[in-house]
Amino acid sequence: RQRDIFVRDLTARLADLVSRIHVLRPHCLVVLSTIVPINIPSVADTTSSYADAVRRLVVRLSAAHVPVALADAYSAFVSAAPPGSRVAPGLLGNDGIHPTPAGYAVLARVFATVLEGRTLPVPA
Repeated sequence: RQRDIFVRDLTARLADLVSRIHVLRPHCLVVLSTIVPINIPSVADTTSSYADAVRRLVVRLSAAHVPVALADAYSAFVSAAPPGSRVAPGLLGNDGIHPTPAGYAVLARVFATVLEGRTLPVPA
């Protein structure tokens, strides 16, 4: 299916980028994020599939001892969604794609939670 090919290609590109960063800066923590859900029926399943693929990529990279962390934006947006909705109310704009100010605040909390308590490398 076209969606599967698209998700596989995006994930492979992301994995390649992380590998290149790891070669250049092996001790650098790379924070990968799932994308926020897109609340448009024709692409909603693709964003969900890509979020799953990014989660699996983080597991695979971690198992290979690549310093990587997951900021799961997708889950943060969908976890408080009421029954019958894909996304928690008020987090996406009217276009169903871009976060609202409240959505950006959720993203900031997701990333802050990942980064809290970590010692980040200082660039040489």
